[in-house]
Amino acid sequence: MTDSPKPDKWGATMDAYVLGTHESDLPTHLLQDGAEGDRVRAIARLNGVDHNAFYAIEAPDAESAELHLEKIKGLGTNVNWWLIHCVAEDCLGLMEIKPFSILNPSKMPPYDFYLILTVEQEHVRDEVATARQLLGEDGVAAATDGRGRFLIELGSNDQSALDAAVATFGVATHAVSGDGFIRG
Repeated sequence: MTDSPKPDKWGATMDAYVLGTHESDLPTHLLQDGAEGDRVRAIARLNGVDHNAFYAIEAPDAESAELHLEKIKGLGTNVNWWLIHCVAEDCLGLMEIKPFSILNPSKMPPYDFYLILTVEQEHVRDEVATARQLLGEDGVAAATDGRGRFLIELGSNDQSALDAAVATFGVATHAVSGDGFIRG
């Protein structure tokens, strides 16, 4: 019998995020594999040239996250961007948030519109604060590797508010298409 995943010091398992290209139907059967804390948690089709597939992984450690990544690659996704979320206080300080005061990507409530942004800069404190003012606290989710790479998810039922929030980041976006995230 396998031990269940060990939570980190804040009581959570590790999250990782994958962006890539996948030309056929997304492998949604991955959502049925594994157990909470060690699985692919969400999959989404993105409208983008560089990235048209998104995966959210939860894992007990980096080695397990990499096993999920290899499975995703083996099923036909060309992975060209991935991030293991750092939840140490100094990492979260790059977004000027306290641990778990902001949602992790793919854990938002249902919205009509979602956008995924990848940002590479020193920090995103001002951008996250402005986006939270425009969309509300549940309309912004973020993850960082602690080294200047961020995955930001924005969600809203109001397209104009979403557009205003995106403008604060000044980066390319990837719209989630269809029915949004497919969650396991």
